[in-house]
Amino acid sequence: MHNLFSQMMYPELPEREGVLEDLRKACRKNRQDLYVSAARQILSFGAKNGLTGNLWQAYLTYALVTDDNPVMRACSLGRCSGTMEEIALSCARVWHALFHWDFAEMDSQFGPFFAPLLRME
Repeated sequence: MHNLFSQMMYPELPEREGVLEDLRKACRKNRQDLYVSAARQILSFGAKNGLTGNLWQAYLTYALVTDDNPVMRACSLGRCSGTMEEIALSCARVWHALFHWDFAEMDSQFGPFFAPLLRME
């Protein structure tokens, strides 16, 4: 399942280069420092925006609602059919998998850095 991070498409956000890219590289290169970096960035995002609860899902929600790309634009205008629809559905499946991601395996490999972020008070 770690393979999902290495193959995913993600929005053009400044935070993207940190969080999602660090997770992708951590999985590909087995690097704890990148996993910790991603966790710190999620924590910082939550603190900066006064968020509680599942910070991972909050971050992904933010990424989705602030993303402006041709596929999202076409679909919002009702022009999402054929290939564009296939791309949108493929992206939706990836985002759904990320939204419901279980970090237990990665936390056991790299350390319990994400589990606390899923239930911030």
